[in-house]
Amino acid sequence: MKKFFQPEPIIFAYQGPGGATPPHSIISCEKSISDGADVLSLDIHLTSDKRLIAADGARLENVSNGKGEISSSTYDELMGLDAAYHFKINDEYSFRGKGIRFQTLDDFLAAFPDQRFNINIIGNDRGLSEAIADVILKTGSEDRVLASSNNFSMINRLRKKIPPLATALSMPEIITFYALFRTGLLFFKRRFSGDVLLIHEVLGMSYFGSSGLINAARKHGLKVYFLDVNDKKKFNRLKEAGADGFVTMDLSLFHDI
Repeated sequence: MKKFFQPEPIIFAYQGPGGATPPHSIISCEKSISDGADVLSLDIHLTSDKRLIAADGARLENVSNGKGEISSSTYDELMGLDAAYHFKINDEYSFRGKGIRFQTLDDFLAAFPDQRFNINIIGNDRGLSEAIADVILKTGSEDRVLASSNNFSMINRLRKKIPPLATALSMPEIITFYALFRTGLLFFKRRFSGDVLLIHEVLGMSYFGSSGLINAARKHGLKVYFLDVNDKKKFNRLKEAGADGFVTMDLSLFHDI
């Protein structure tokens, strides 16, 4: 078993606890850890000068007072923006103008040296996987990062460059897994290249939240973590089915675990 899974992670915090702090910020991570998160989930983007930025969206109009794409901006340009410009609590822009800036992957790994992270790689630029591998190796973080991407080539390059790194199945691999499961042919597949099914309960017309699918994944060496578990009913349903972990924006759901 890879070191990322020791001890077994259950609660993945995405965007901070219950919308109380700006997402993808140092303060949201601090609050998530204090509220019991095992893993911090970040969306990672590549800037035009090859820096890795955590942000809840690719367009600056949606996540700051800037304009354009993160991928078309330099690191210095992003550092001049207010990363909490659009964040609201009870219709109040409580953090606007309070000095909340975009953070790099390096920043988070340095700020929380004992914390595990799930980094969701946004984009298809080949430079993304190279930059992420460089940061993970430079910081010695290969045992505390779970990497995920919809792009098979992206995640496969990381697997080859950093064998100890925990990785989730890409979208093509998820589709293959589900097709084999539904047709009864999963029996003939020995192992998958990744370590985790990181999925929504429902994907299109496909349902992933059954105990049969979760048990089948486990038999093939896969952990099963569900995205967007933000209400008690959904949490209880997936917990009963045997899910290994939950990605949530509402950590209060898990206070009794």
